[in-house]
Amino acid sequence: MNKTYLRLSLFFVFVLGVSSLDFECDACVFILQEAEKTLGENTTVVNVAKVLESLCSLLPFTEECDKLAVSIANDLPKIAHFIDQNPYDPYAWCSILDICPVNCCLSDAPEQVHISLTGYSNQVAVTWVTTKNLAQQVKYGLSPSTLFSTSQSTSRTYTNGGWLGVINTAIMTNLKPRTKYYYLSLIHI
Repeated sequence: MNKTYLRLSLFFVFVLGVSSLDFECDACVFILQEAEKTLGENTTVVNVAKVLESLCSLLPFTEECDKLAVSIANDLPKIAHFIDQNPYDPYAWCSILDICPVNCCLSDAPEQVHISLTGYSNQVAVTWVTTKNLAQQVKYGLSPSTLFSTSQSTSRTYTNGGWLGVINTAIMTNLKPRTKYYYLSLIHI
């Protein structure tokens, strides 16, 4: 990515208010990659501030960026341990900062399926994530071939850390103690 592209991207995003995750994400990744290359192992507060300020000179709003750079550099000692323990790449850091998106799933099929207690002895919650908010349900029963009971799911999401996806939960009810149940998460497209 060259400096002209970066400047144009940042102009559209920050000055004109164009909301494009690609522009914001590309700019964030570029700045972090450049900072990483420039700094190497020399991550003192003074050096971080200098590198961030030089990168700020690429932006159309240098003064605001410089203030942010100084703030980040001053907070570096507080977050250094976290950074050392979590060697994320620039894209991951931009996701943590809510700038770059991270898809929840590899496909449209239910993933990360798990069960949990609800607080009632005759219920169990089944939770899974999907890429889209579609009509979904859980079928359950006493054997894989007799999944006659059905529970519709509720859906919710959040966007922290750039996360994109839908969290689905269905409650299996009227369960008997000490009984083995089988279940299947289904999507109706």
